Amino acid sequence: MRNSRSAWVFTAVALVLGGGIAFCDLHSKEVQGSVLLLLIVCGLLGWAQPARPWRWALLVGVWLPVSEFIAQAVRYPTAYPLNPPTSVIALIPSFIGAYLGALAAKGTALLRG
Repeated sequence: MRNSRSAWVFTAVALVLGGGIAFCDLHSKEVQGSVLLLLIVCGLLGWAQPARPWRWALLVGVWLPVSEFIAQAVRYPTAYPLNPPTSVIALIPSFIGAYLGALAAKGTALLRG
């Protein structure tokens, strides 16, 4: 039961942090900060829960394209011109971070014995 409860907590954390990263991305002119945050957040989630790292990449990274679609639909003012289809590229650093975090968790587990 504890694993299921902690999975829900990590899911909520992933959704909140993904939304925060997307909000920051809408107000930033450069993408480097958002990419770095995606790598760090997904890496930490992948390290904390390494069983299925793809879920952390999706739960965190999907917010960037979704926020751009919503911002474009409601004509929200942003720091740069929106192109929602290309924002799906944000999933790449999300997956890299999540899988590197899971790999690090499995590596540390092997070292511990």
